Amino acid sequence: MGERTEIIREMEATALPGQLELDQETLSRLTKLTSRLMGVTDEAVEEYCRFQQIQDRLLGFADHRLAHWFGGKTVLVTGGTGCIGSFLLSIIAQHQPSRLISVSRGVTPNNRPIPKVEYIHVDVRDQGSLNSLFEHVRPNVVFHLAAQRDPGLAEREVLRTITTNIFGTRNVVAACESNHVKELVYASTGKAFRLYSKEIYTTTKIAGEWLVSSASLRGKVLCSAARFTHVANNSLILNKIVEFSSTGPIRLHAPEIGFFAQSAAESAELLLCSGIGTSERMMMNHAIRDLGWPIDLLRMTLGYLHISRRISPIYFCGFEPGYEDSGYRGLWDPKVNGDVSPLINAFEARTVRPSVCVAVDSFPVIIADASVAEKDLDELWLACQDNAQSAIQALDRLARGLLDGALGVIPRVHLKRAASLMSEIPCITHKIIDDRIRCWLDSGRYL
Repeated sequence: MGERTEIIREMEATALPGQLELDQETLSRLTKLTSRLMGVTDEAVEEYCRFQQIQDRLLGFADHRLAHWFGGKTVLVTGGTGCIGSFLLSIIAQHQPSRLISVSRGVTPNNRPIPKVEYIHVDVRDQGSLNSLFEHVRPNVVFHLAAQRDPGLAEREVLRTITTNIFGTRNVVAACESNHVKELVYASTGKAFRLYSKEIYTTTKIAGEWLVSSASLRGKVLCSAARFTHVANNSLILNKIVEFSSTGPIRLHAPEIGFFAQSAAESAELLLCSGIGTSERMMMNHAIRDLGWPIDLLRMTLGYLHISRRISPIYFCGFEPGYEDSGYRGLWDPKVNGDVSPLINAFEARTVRPSVCVAVDSFPVIIADASVAEKDLDELWLACQDNAQSAIQALDRLARGLLDGALGVIPRVHLKRAASLMSEIPCITHKIIDDRIRCWLDSGRYL
């Protein structure tokens, strides 16, 4: 066992996971251990700098069709004052739209407004105001980015997250369909890779993909989607590390965590690629194929401490609500996942198609008859009028219905392969997925 491993083991023994507060003696001990860890960890500063450099990365998507797509059109972007939304508006503005409209709640500070962009404050949860806006501006193209994006905050603000990410999306879809919008592009997340989750944020975004793909099948609006991973330009992770280093121990879930990241510019370009790649009556989802090597969270944190000249104690707090410690094993298959985006699961990887951008993978979002989910969605809305606990229970019923809808279109041979890869059941979430896969294999019917 190396010195670095010994120090980490000692840190884990000094403060066990799950503690909300640590006494001064424990903090002092963790500070000394963190200092020692900084001294024996190689390439920490380099890892921090590598993460920062991702902010400047470009996808390199510059399609001549963008001028035809946006020229003379009215384009509306929900969440336009956000980090990705601002990059997207800047690109679209270069292609002479007749009107370019940003729609947001007005909560995110808009420090650098983009010339010729109209900034309008409407909450996507307000169906009446949103539809009135669409009736007034008559957009040709809509990019839907507005969302509550913080997984940890989602567990604390359950109702706001559900009503924004699910019912806000439903309102945007309805406004598009009733006002003859031609194209809708939806911003999703790599967490939708999971098919099913107990996490609030993940489940709401899975439901968002379903809502938009259902609209695609109805045929009133052309729909596409893009899956993002962690955006380095507005990093929730780094922001929390900076905050923790000033106010208390730096809380990391575990010492061995890696995460993918992409830039806001790449994300905006990915949305444009997704819209250009729209298909009739089938929602194509898109993800960047090569996201680089995962960022080592602990090394990045130590690199930040080196650069900021701080010695703040690091505490391995365990996986907190909103963050899953591991993914379902059957969703990653070396036979098919190796050459596609890490944001695409094994079932989706088998259907990957070339996209209009060589750096992007695309795949169709196909769900079996999910009429049961429509009923669950109505029940979720009623539960949200009650209380958070009722909403959580109703959200889980919706999630299970969507899981069945996803599994119902996967060939048995692929389900068998996924089941064979799952040798053990580490948590209740994975057991639910495994049980449903085995049920489909045994009977082909819902549980």
